[in-house]
Amino acid sequence: MNNGMIGLVDVSAADVDAARDFYTGLFGWTWRLDLDPGGSYVYADVDGLPVAGVRPRKPDEPSAWTVYLSTEDTRLAAEAAASRGGKVLHGPVVAQGQGVLAVVADPAGAVFGLWQQIGDWTVGHHRPGMVNWAELSTPEASVVDGFYVEAFGFSGTQIGDGDRYDYVIWSAGGAPGAGRLVAPPPAHWLPYFESGPGDVDRLADRAVATGGRVERPPADIPAGRVAVLSDPEGAKFAVIDPSRRP
Repeated sequence: MNNGMIGLVDVSAADVDAARDFYTGLFGWTWRLDLDPGGSYVYADVDGLPVAGVRPRKPDEPSAWTVYLSTEDTRLAAEAAASRGGKVLHGPVVAQGQGVLAVVADPAGAVFGLWQQIGDWTVGHHRPGMVNWAELSTPEASVVDGFYVEAFGFSGTQIGDGDRYDYVIWSAGGAPGAGRLVAPPPAHWLPYFESGPGDVDRLADRAVATGGRVERPPADIPAGRVAVLSDPEGAKFAVIDPSRRP
């Protein structure tokens, strides 16, 4: 099965309007309603490209960002995940005019989505305000590495020492698009949004000023300058300035 990497990201919110205000203030996102005929799902837009979604959360659901892995066939991808120790939590379902989606948990419990794009529109990546990267933090590398390789055809390159620092870069079709970090539970996926040059610290300050939090202060890493933030409802995400690579 030839899958891509990150097809879409979205955030669930109890107050969709407040979430839109927060992310507009942070990234300058505008919003478009035309892609969802039902009107309950709104897409953030940067320079004419959808970059993320905001949806109402269910009462028993935490506010959180979901990373959707791109696939050519959501049903087959969900079956592959289930046959290799994952659990299908929702779907597959058709979002009219948008795509076919499912929500899955990997064997360590990290929740992610599957996204089969339909229609003639494209999700934007790798520009300021758009998704640049996604990262899985998990305490069970030996289990999940095999899961993602076997279910989705990912290939991995270890960039740490595999002991004190265990970080694998995952690629699909030769293009790196996500990372796997060994870290304490709970296992989770984290989207990274690209900032403009020199903007990570400003975005961290802006998040706090508009009701969010800094979960991990700005710091320089080999991939650039990074901070982990959360919105006013607690949904965590990261911002990265790749121009700050050493």
